[in-house]
Amino acid sequence: MKLNDVLLVMADFSPEDLLKVNLTSIALIRHKRRLAGMMIKNTLKVNDIVKCNHKRFIGDTFKVLKINRTKANLEHQGTKGVWVINLCMIEQLTK
Repeated sequence: MKLNDVLLVMADFSPEDLLKVNLTSIALIRHKRRLAGMMIKNTLKVNDIVKCNHKRFIGDTFKVLKINRTKANLEHQGTKGVWVINLCMIEQLTK
């Protein structure tokens, strides 16, 4: 089923049904992000070199200082700034 087909079907939904679809889709997105963060957390180690998937940090590399439950402390390479970044926004460069 394509997105246009889904949108055509959703046009006939009641406001209550649309609310249920909205809540379900938000829960699904959060679940997928949580799983992505867990996968990254299992592969990261302190002192790994990573990059951040964010428009502000395009092409920048970071060094992992500390890994928390949902976020990691990253040192910006080239400067001494430390950033706290969500795990789902981190991409590993080296192992």
